[in-house]
Amino acid sequence: MKKVGRNDSCPCDSGLKYKKCCFNKIDSELPFFNQFNRKELLATIALLKSLPENHGKNIRLEEIQKEVLLSKNFQNNAIDYKKLNQYLSKNYSFNNQEDPPENLFTENIMTPLGNMIVFPGVTEGQVYILQSLINVLSNKNSLPNAFIKEASGSTFFLLIVSNLICSSLNYERNLSYKDTDSNNIYFPNDDFLYKNTGKLIFSKERFEKLSDKIHLEFSLIENFLIDVINDDLKTNDPNENPLIFKPILKIENDYIIISPTNLVFAIVFNIYKLGVVHNCLDALIKHFSKECWKQCNFILDDFGYKKIDFNLNNNDLPLYEGIYIYDTDKLAYVTYQFDDGKDYNSVYPLTPYFGEDILNKVLKHKKETYNKLISNADFERYEIFNLNITLGIGRPIMITYEGLDKKCIHLVLRMDELLILHKSNKLNNLTLYNFAKAKTEINLITPYFLDNISMFIENKESFYIDDDYKLDRLFITVGNALDFKTEAIIKNDVHVGLYPLENGFIFLPVERETLPANLPIFRSKNIGKFSNKILSRAFEKEIWIESAINIDEDEIDKNHFTIEICIAIAFWFNEIALILDPYLKLNKIKPLIFKIDFEYIENILDEFDKLDNSIDPFEQIIYSVNENEIKISLDSYFYKVIFRNDNFGEQLLIKRILYILSEIYDSDNCQILNLNFNEINVSSYLLNDYDLLPTLMRM
Repeated sequence: MKKVGRNDSCPCDSGLKYKKCCFNKIDSELPFFNQFNRKELLATIALLKSLPENHGKNIRLEEIQKEVLLSKNFQNNAIDYKKLNQYLSKNYSFNNQEDPPENLFTENIMTPLGNMIVFPGVTEGQVYILQSLINVLSNKNSLPNAFIKEASGSTFFLLIVSNLICSSLNYERNLSYKDTDSNNIYFPNDDFLYKNTGKLIFSKERFEKLSDKIHLEFSLIENFLIDVINDDLKTNDPNENPLIFKPILKIENDYIIISPTNLVFAIVFNIYKLGVVHNCLDALIKHFSKECWKQCNFILDDFGYKKIDFNLNNNDLPLYEGIYIYDTDKLAYVTYQFDDGKDYNSVYPLTPYFGEDILNKVLKHKKETYNKLISNADFERYEIFNLNITLGIGRPIMITYEGLDKKCIHLVLRMDELLILHKSNKLNNLTLYNFAKAKTEINLITPYFLDNISMFIENKESFYIDDDYKLDRLFITVGNALDFKTEAIIKNDVHVGLYPLENGFIFLPVERETLPANLPIFRSKNIGKFSNKILSRAFEKEIWIESAINIDEDEIDKNHFTIEICIAIAFWFNEIALILDPYLKLNKIKPLIFKIDFEYIENILDEFDKLDNSIDPFEQIIYSVNENEIKISLDSYFYKVIFRNDNFGEQLLIKRILYILSEIYDSDNCQILNLNFNEINVSSYLLNDYDLLPTLMRM
């Protein structure tokens, strides 16, 4: 850190020169924190917040920062890290408001600018809320253009800052926290602190360049700046802590990201604040709730809940609902209640909200719908399960539930929890019902849904150890779901991939394919014409594999066959990646797109007898190359080899693809694949007894 000169302004903000203020003060006469350079001290604590070993210790670290912000008369001494560590271990060893971490240490946010890594901190569901809000801001909607511009710009600005911090610290997305077996604030070695403290400090010039890059009015940055004089830094209520909403401090011409773990919180509530300013908060929340309700229906359908036609009563409540069949004798009455933002306080956005009048109206409506359902003769034989899903906007909201009648089993969970269950891929159509029913048979003390159901699922959908040992009451440790949640998020690894389109690029959301092995094979889903594109990350450049023809969603068999072929290609890329890596140079070309074209034949087995066995199936794999786009046509001869009991057809196709790659040239007019099969052992992976591949160019 730069030393303060004798004639410079004193860092204590007294307005005096350093030589006439703190220069001659003796360290022992000063409060502990005042002995050090203020900027360096705040940046050091911010760095400690940014370590996976300190995940879950935010409240203590914020208390320290508030004490530093409130202090005056700082010296300009460099920090003695050993001395600081000892002081924090002695005075900040515990805080009873801290709970075990319930989130990953880092997660990913998908934006039109690409993937952005964030620190979720100790927030509940805030990453999901932010992602959904970004989806709303990025899609066509009726919101005011001025609001969209300011909300998107300020959101992307802070996400870029977050991503820069994570990248500079070599953090990847979806990292878990590190348990140090100690509740003390973790200190790395002095060298690490010295080299990395500055990564939390941004110059004004750098901030201005970032804001210009995304066309953001620079004055909007002030929404995130802590005001040391006017903000209440003495509050003991963590929900009113200004560092939650204002995680940046400006000192002279530098900006310190003093609370990187609160950036997600700050972005979410800044979007709402701008919604209030532009008088469109209600419209924003309506778009947000519809976006999430759409996703909810997709998840329910994937769980095996099939929506049926039922004449539901109209309502103007913050409620969506539907009737779903999920078993031969069971119906689910699904209600989806969202926080409509009524009486939202943009000054104190974490003020708990309890809309008793709305709750009473919702309950009345639900009972009317339920009674209408059970009185319908068509549904007499069905058991009704009431599944209640809630969607918050980030502020605490008190929602009480009352059973529709004594016979009706019900369950309550949040939308972000439903998403985690879906990502886990561990639920069947009866899991939620079985869990709700099991809860009625045991005194389950722990109130946290995800902790409880993760234990239930991992215990083979039971709360009992075995039939001979049944509990009357059960307490499940808070944070029990962290491993379950971590596994679900990492396994899906939802993010965006760079997809070439016309003369530019777009970012497509993808998620990992569920395979026996955890491979870098991803697929885009439920995004219209951009669905079912397979992304392989086996090499240094993204490679896309997709159908060359538009397939109607109703053509299930045709869709399934196409996706299987595309995944097979991606699988083999992964198998031969280590061998090909030295020979395949993709850094100077656009991302490759393989388009698979074929004539789908339903009764294909009948066609095999008509084929000429003297025809070489390898030569029947026709292809064409147009810059980075490769079209491959498959016919009945390929069908025949793919229907064998081995993977002969897949390997034949990969051999043809390798031959095709040798004909593609990069911007320097060099072959992107330049190898000789006689010189490398690719044959150990591919068929070595099928000598159809022409010799590739020698190195």
